Amino acid sequence: VAGLNQKLADTKRLVEIERDRAKQQITILEEINVLKNEFISNVSHELRTPLASIVGFAETLATDDDLPRELVNEFSGIILTEGKRLARFIDDILDFSQLENGGANLNKEEFNIINMLKYISLKIEEELKDTGISFTSLIPDAEIIIFADREKLVKAFNTIFENSLRYTNSGDNISIVVQDFLKEVEIVISDSGNGISEGELELLFDKFHSSGSTNAVTPTAGIALSLVKQIFDHHKGLLQVKSSIGEGTTFIIRLPKKTS
Repeated sequence: VAGLNQKLADTKRLVEIERDRAKQQITILEEINVLKNEFISNVSHELRTPLASIVGFAETLATDDDLPRELVNEFSGIILTEGKRLARFIDDILDFSQLENGGANLNKEEFNIINMLKYISLKIEEELKDTGISFTSLIPDAEIIIFADREKLVKAFNTIFENSLRYTNSGDNISIVVQDFLKEVEIVISDSGNGISEGELELLFDKFHSSGSTNAVTPTAGIALSLVKQIFDHHKGLLQVKSSIGEGTTFIIRLPKKTS
């Protein structure tokens, strides 16, 4: 009898364990489903907003033959800008999907990252004109050779600068500082803008996350910054971000140098 009671107790314990395991699996599936729905909602919003502008202004151009030339040019410019924005967002989704699934072919080559960063900095400085946002560039006149996909890195750095622009206003500063270390190069991109809360910071690279900001025309899905992280990960690099509300945000990137 004692043996039967022990077997019964063991059986009950196993049943409880399996029941708890099933509950955990259901909880995980429910969380995944919530994240999936949020992701679909965020992506749909990102697609719908530029499409609404494109359709709206295109309809106006098509139906109003008496529009002044300056309005025609303005509306055409908006359609072009929104179309490019839409195309870039779709490219981001495709690039992220390829990188996440390990299916992306990185076109790696040897090049001087200093030249690339100076080119990006000049472009950012030009874009910041008339915004009231100042720009500081501390890039050494040096030759730092890396072995990487130039196009992917340009995309990643541009996305980081775009994120800085979302959180900065007139009177703020954006800066880039480059340091040459023995085996790696460090790039620090900082801004003195609004900063990111601790909760937002934890989700910054979450592909399902959507965050709004004072400068953002629309909320941004997490795809863009998730793609940035994927790009640096595939280059065996390191990406860190530090931020506090009211004190700005700093992105720290470290990439390995080309070894001889």
